[in-house]
Amino acid sequence: MAFRFSLILSSLLLLVSCAQIGTLTGGDEDLIAPIPSNITPPQETSNFSGNSVEFTFKEFVSLNNPQQNIFIVPADVIPTASLTKKTLTVSWGDSLKPKTTYVLYLNNAVKDVSEGNDSLMTYVFSTGANIDSLTYQTRVLNSLTNEPISNCLVGLYKNEADKRPYYFARTNNFGKANFRYLKAGSYHVKAFKDEDKNMEVLPSEQIAFLSEALMLDSSQIDSVPLRLFTPAAAKISTFTYLAPGCFSVGAKFDLNQSQFTLNGKAINDENSRFITSDSLLIFTKVDTISSFQLIAKHTLSSDTLSLRVSSKEKLVPLKLSTGKTDNSFGPHQEIIFQLNDKISAIDTSKIKLFTTKDSSELKIQAVSFKDNQLIIQFNRTDVKQVKVDFGVASIITENASLLVLSSHLLNIKLEKDFGAIDVKLSDFETDLLVELYLGKEKIETIQTKEKHCRFENLIPGDYSFVVVDDKNNNGRWDTGDLKESIQPEQVYLFSTPSKVRANWEIEVELNANN
Repeated sequence: MAFRFSLILSSLLLLVSCAQIGTLTGGDEDLIAPIPSNITPPQETSNFSGNSVEFTFKEFVSLNNPQQNIFIVPADVIPTASLTKKTLTVSWGDSLKPKTTYVLYLNNAVKDVSEGNDSLMTYVFSTGANIDSLTYQTRVLNSLTNEPISNCLVGLYKNEADKRPYYFARTNNFGKANFRYLKAGSYHVKAFKDEDKNMEVLPSEQIAFLSEALMLDSSQIDSVPLRLFTPAAAKISTFTYLAPGCFSVGAKFDLNQSQFTLNGKAINDENSRFITSDSLLIFTKVDTISSFQLIAKHTLSSDTLSLRVSSKEKLVPLKLSTGKTDNSFGPHQEIIFQLNDKISAIDTSKIKLFTTKDSSELKIQAVSFKDNQLIIQFNRTDVKQVKVDFGVASIITENASLLVLSSHLLNIKLEKDFGAIDVKLSDFETDLLVELYLGKEKIETIQTKEKHCRFENLIPGDYSFVVVDDKNNNGRWDTGDLKESIQPEQVYLFSTPSKVRANWEIEVELNANN
């Protein structure tokens, strides 16, 4: 149960706020939002027995989307609005529950005609003898970024199985949701992005929840935020053609246990390569085929995705790339070239290596290939930059061959060009994933049970960290599960940069409570 502390808040009976100014007049702007001169029945009426409330304003007003901006909590009835001259009537057809405090919200629903100022008004009444007065405040954060979530519906449910909340509120720009006029009792707390505005949680909607029921017997502020997450869905998110003979498949779950077929042919290790656990490449002969169907069978479900490839898309020539923006390789890194097709043969006599210092040719010690990767080995001693020339037809793939000379400059780094970071994790208790970032690019992830880890061979720059509380020790961040009452794994962001210099080693301590 999250730690909570009580806070007695004074009751706020009528809240009026100003919005943006509309049409200008010849004189000074009227910055005051519409204010009722009379409300019938009066504010905080007890033993309420009617089915309507009248708001008479001092000036002429207009209605702004009353179907969405006027609502009542608890949502036992659906209010409707009508406007006659300066009087707004909010009414409902169904009966209210006995001994219940209701709050009627006019959320920017009323504007003055001349200036367009709008207002937020709260009208409170009770069908019993007393007005409930308890308050509750909570906060909703993104479970991965810890950023506040605005305009998120937060509901208090009397029963866990209820589809709609008994009380509800929406978060502000700081992710805070404030409840007022609550009755003491036990409530289940859920927050979700109500995309279709039906006040019911859909399987696809982002959600957060308290693992235990909220016992409300006094006004409270919850010090532990609700962490909004996207429910896990065993669905393929991307299926893309990469000319001339490769398909990229991506998902938001581990694909290692999935079985794939492409146009009825089973995909195995010989014609695929995993990039990460949730993305892989599939190699196939394209020939004259224009339609492709991928079937992915998962543990409990399956996906079928279709893709059409035009003749023009297939004509993209074979290209090589190191996948590095600066083509720099340290002594710890293999020199690897990648292609968007499966390599079937290479002609090493057509691959040449030269130093840029004096254009002398270097001896290639070995060239090897697997799937769409080609690895070149040579003596890097006393070499800072080399040029690799791949001659015409030096590489043959299943769907194409290299048609033009392809030249690449490679920067060869020395051990002294790199730095290292020793990371202390003494404040953490469970299995961890420590992610290292250079800017927005994730450089490396270390899975550890120890109180420290070490990142080596780092180019100079400002680095930051993300630590994941890997509770199930599966080597990746896991989202939550409302049905199983599983919270998303905790994520700690350390955005303060740690500067790495060449040939230097620094020490960084990461604290869970900071």
